[in-house]
Amino acid sequence: MSRSPRDPLKKEPTPDRPDPPPKHKGGKFKAGNKGGGRHPDPEVTAAEEGLILQAARGGHFRAIWAKFTGISDYKLIQHLNRVQRAVERADKKEPPKHGDDAKVRFSVMLRQAEAYPELAAVDVLARAIKNNDVPAAVRFLERRYPQRWGLRVTPETEKRNETLEVKPRAITIDITPENASKDDLLKVLAMRGIPLDFFGS
Repeated sequence: MSRSPRDPLKKEPTPDRPDPPPKHKGGKFKAGNKGGGRHPDPEVTAAEEGLILQAARGGHFRAIWAKFTGISDYKLIQHLNRVQRAVERADKKEPPKHGDDAKVRFSVMLRQAEAYPELAAVDVLARAIKNNDVPAAVRFLERRYPQRWGLRVTPETEKRNETLEVKPRAITIDITPENASKDDLLKVLAMRGIPLDFFGS
């Protein structure tokens, strides 16, 4: 069998200039990686999951979770995607894959951790209301029941910047820190059908 002649323009390899390695298709990673792209990172460990939960419980955005945990953003996103797929398989009653039970448990704990900052903030607000902090009570009502207690600022209010006009349906109440009291607020609550022990004893 005859060999094809070597291209005369191609330089012969020498010890100080060997032939370059053969190129592969599909990206800059290993030749076995179909379609190129990034290889999956290793699974997130239980210790790393604990740090993720700690960051979520502290009220931080997800962009901070990876930095606090010491993992890459890509690894965090991959893990959350795996967790979501495990939850979807569980919801659809599909046969679970290896590790799905742990991922579903982590999903429940993550939702609880994300809800905790709001619970803590509302608890602080509730304690302020119990201490006769009327502005705190008004802020709570206008955010919790915006249709009945949403703020409507009049032109005079915009000029003076001191009176907040609160309108529960057809009733108009001018409440300011100077003239409002807890008794006044409780009377309005009774008029609107809200129990007097709404904020606790």
